Amino acid sequence: IISNPNIRFLILAGAEVQGHITGQSFMALHENGADPDKKKIIGATGAITFVENVPLEGVERFQQQLEIVDLIDTEDIGTIQSKINECVEKDTGAYEAEPIVMEIDEENKKLVIVNKKEEAEA
Repeated sequence: IISNPNIRFLILAGAEVQGHITGQSFMALHENGADPDKKKIIGATGAITFVENVPLEGVERFQQQLEIVDLIDTEDIGTIQSKINECVEKDTGAYEAEPIVMEIDEENKKLVIVNKKEEAEA
């Protein structure tokens, strides 16, 4: 999501996943971020609420770039389509920052942010 600055909305819809409580975890990540040391989503109530493979800069971009639309437990297609239409009409335009691109660091087995400008200059 953060690699594409044109994605400005995340609609959370459908039945909440029991146990993992995925929708609430996304909401908590957006609202509160993650503990910098433990990488635990602050305020998430699900079973496994960690973003251990995402650098904190990625979490911060997620918070800044996206508007969360909470339709958790909404399954009515008309209601969901109406919210989609509202987002399209709102059209906030692309996020005004370079995309964040992440690659897997095979040696350390984690995601790292790649600076495309530095690569282009090399």
